[in-house]
Amino acid sequence: MENKISILHLEDQLADSVIIKSMISKAFGTFDYYFVDDEDSFIKALEEKKIDVILSDYELPDYSGSDALQLAKERYPHIPFIFVTGKMGEDSAIQSLLNGATDYVLKSKPERLVPAIKRVLYEAELLKNRISSDKALRESEERYRGLLMNLNAGVVVHAPDSSIIMCNPKASELLGLSESQMMGKVDTDPHWKFLREDSTPLKQDNYPVVQVLSSKKSIKDFRLGVQRPETNDIVWLTVNGSPVLDKNNEISEVVISFLDITERKQAEDALHQEQNLMEILMDNIPDHLYFKDLESRFIRISKSNNESFHLKNSADAIGKTDFDFFTEEHARAAYLDEQEIIRTGKSLIREERETWADRPDTWASSTKMPLRNAEGNIIGTFGISRDISDRKRFEEEILKAKEIAEASDRLKTVFMRNISHEIRTPMNGILGFGQLMSDPDISQEEKDEFLVLVNQSSERLNNTITNIMDISLIVSGNQDVLKKNIACGAILDEAYDKFNQSCTQKGLTLSLQKQCINGELNINTDAELLNKILFHLIDNAIKFTKTGSIVVGCKVVDDYVEFIVKDSGIGISMKDQGHIFNNFIQGDNSNTRYHEGSGLGLSIAKGLTELLGGRIWIDSVVGEGSSFYFTIPIDQSCPEQAVNQNSSFDLPQKPLILVADDEETNCVLLARILRKEELEVLIVTNGQQAVDACRKNPSVSLILMDLKMPVMDGFEATRNIKAFNPHLPVIALTAYALGGDEKRVLEAGFDDYLTKPLKKELLMRKLIQYGITGSSNIT
Repeated sequence: MENKISILHLEDQLADSVIIKSMISKAFGTFDYYFVDDEDSFIKALEEKKIDVILSDYELPDYSGSDALQLAKERYPHIPFIFVTGKMGEDSAIQSLLNGATDYVLKSKPERLVPAIKRVLYEAELLKNRISSDKALRESEERYRGLLMNLNAGVVVHAPDSSIIMCNPKASELLGLSESQMMGKVDTDPHWKFLREDSTPLKQDNYPVVQVLSSKKSIKDFRLGVQRPETNDIVWLTVNGSPVLDKNNEISEVVISFLDITERKQAEDALHQEQNLMEILMDNIPDHLYFKDLESRFIRISKSNNESFHLKNSADAIGKTDFDFFTEEHARAAYLDEQEIIRTGKSLIREERETWADRPDTWASSTKMPLRNAEGNIIGTFGISRDISDRKRFEEEILKAKEIAEASDRLKTVFMRNISHEIRTPMNGILGFGQLMSDPDISQEEKDEFLVLVNQSSERLNNTITNIMDISLIVSGNQDVLKKNIACGAILDEAYDKFNQSCTQKGLTLSLQKQCINGELNINTDAELLNKILFHLIDNAIKFTKTGSIVVGCKVVDDYVEFIVKDSGIGISMKDQGHIFNNFIQGDNSNTRYHEGSGLGLSIAKGLTELLGGRIWIDSVVGEGSSFYFTIPIDQSCPEQAVNQNSSFDLPQKPLILVADDEETNCVLLARILRKEELEVLIVTNGQQAVDACRKNPSVSLILMDLKMPVMDGFEATRNIKAFNPHLPVIALTAYALGGDEKRVLEAGFDDYLTKPLKKELLMRKLIQYGITGSSNIT
């Protein structure tokens, strides 16, 4: 090639131009080289210079290599056109060759440039000399076919009626049909089983060739699946297609190229499946799952966190830290834990208290681990925590219950010791002095002394048993309340009369303070229970006061009467005041305690006060004394219930008292008391006998009826007697064995009741109330 060649180079990078020019210079020596970088300069050079070869970049900022190719082929079809580019895919290269490019050279493979120029110059020379134009054409076609046959992409060329006129081996392989099977097939052929990305059938209108034919436009990166007819497996492809237009702008051919992306699609599907599973996990896991970066900022949290963090959407947590949700104390501890995990790469498992600024603390069982990337480098932390607040509360409740149970066991042990002492001590006195009194050698003076001690022991034993019964009824909820209108002053007077002598004997002063307004104040309450409250508090004051005074009083405070029992005794420490009203508690529970008692008095007082609708409390200073206060609602809504009195009965000269009791001891005791009062006594041992005796003896003046008897109990016997003799007074004998005996006896028709153990003075007062007098009170 002796003539000097002329090369036109369309390039926007001057450095690339210098390199290419240098390579050409080494190969060709002297030559003409024209560098242009825009459309105008390109056109002008073609018009003014005699150009042998055109070199062009594929993409330029203001001009396209494809447009330059089109212009050169339209105006100067004899000039070889070589693309020299740094970026050109196989699809683009194929399309460029189809559009008339002579060759293409990648800048990454510059060694192909000089051979390519020599080849195109040679081919141009052949064309110029008109040597074997048919041979040149065949060679060009062979070259074109060689390129197509060796491409790793499938290429199919369609006629305007969509029939296939050419395909390469890769297309045959990917579509699952031989070249002969593919030739002539059209878009409606049943062999085509194309799928959308969701694996549903692709409509014919969306077939790539149909899209190009209908729009006359190229398609790019269209994805579809092909179910191959022989193997029924699915190959996934990315498809590009372009129309080839003739001089009339009509489609002469459609070129479709496609690449196998099956592995990429499978990887994408697997990734999508993993992402879907992750989303399901993050949206439904009940535990709190989270991921954080190296700065302990949230990058992902599960939906279960939203409620705790008061978020509407999990995405709202991204970029935030624990300091945005927890208190400084908890957030700081969590941050230090996570930084330690990042530093050491070790996981952390622990139970931790979560402290919140706007709500009570919670507990969580947390597992925290290092978050690593694909290369194994730590890029943050992640963790899962489970709310164990309920379990913690349950454990605390179990612990408290255990402590309470243990304390209760200790108290019960002390109580049982006290009760044993309080029962055995008076029993020892009763039995011991009873035996001494039977000695015929002792004097009457000694007998009188022993009798006083027996009575004291009996009273103490009776009080102990009564207290046990009372606390049992209160704790079990069986204590009944029988309200009636009573005078507060009378209640205080009764308490004074009962305890004044005890105070005098001990050297104490007992005084009353009545501050009830409007004269005498009546309240609607249970007099028996109110008396018990006062008696327990006064008895307690006397027991713990060595010198000084005891004051009992009341005053009106709003809708309540406030009672007070104040003493100058030993006082109660603040530590003991918190539980002094608990069952079995005494200020001193030691074996060396100075004071007797079961430790139930204050518990009974508290229980009865609350039953009557009031409350009780204490104000005490050790060494200065104690003041016990309790309130009772005034409630004057209930009218006074008069006690049945039948003083108008025509009693016989010597009244006849019917005693119905199955206990021989009780019968003997009552008969001895009544007969000593010169009263007639008739004794029966069951309810049926009582009914029969009343029918046979109309002269019966009054009945003392036990409640529990064989054959017929006292309730049924009283109903039968009242049916034929409604005016006959019947007094129930009850030991309060069951709660509500008082109310039951009155509702059953009894006129009154007496409690066991019986006291002679109280019995005689009841008889007088019903018009029956004995020898000791006959005037």
